[in-house]
Amino acid sequence: MVMARLRSALRACREREAAAVVDAAGQARFSGVESSFNDFMAVHFNYTRQHDLVYVLKVKNMKMNKLLEQYAEVIRIGSPRWSEAAFTRIGEAYRNFIKACSSTDARRARSRAAGIVSKHPGIAGAAARGQGDRGVYQSDRG
Repeated sequence: MVMARLRSALRACREREAAAVVDAAGQARFSGVESSFNDFMAVHFNYTRQHDLVYVLKVKNMKMNKLLEQYAEVIRIGSPRWSEAAFTRIGEAYRNFIKACSSTDARRARSRAAGIVSKHPGIAGAAARGQGDRGVYQSDRG
């Protein structure tokens, strides 16, 4: 009876030590990925030329793939705490990527709209009067 309790206590002690080692390994690997994550987050699409945007998009995509591989290594270690942190960072990276892409599209759309407005005096006049598109279409009809 005493030997069974002793074995059980020893097994529990080893499991706690193993969990602590796995947690430490997960933390170490996660900390090693932070510099790559910060490099990824630093890439912005603040360019107006399409060639530059395509280049930066490729760079950001390569950095995203690298991040996914590195965070997969963190998850493979098996620490629940650091796996959760890795999944959170993956989500933040995707959010940043989508936000950057959508803001680029919005900027392009605004710049295209500004170009159209400057080329077409009827639209520019309606925009200046605050009528928007409806005013232009109504004045064309009547």
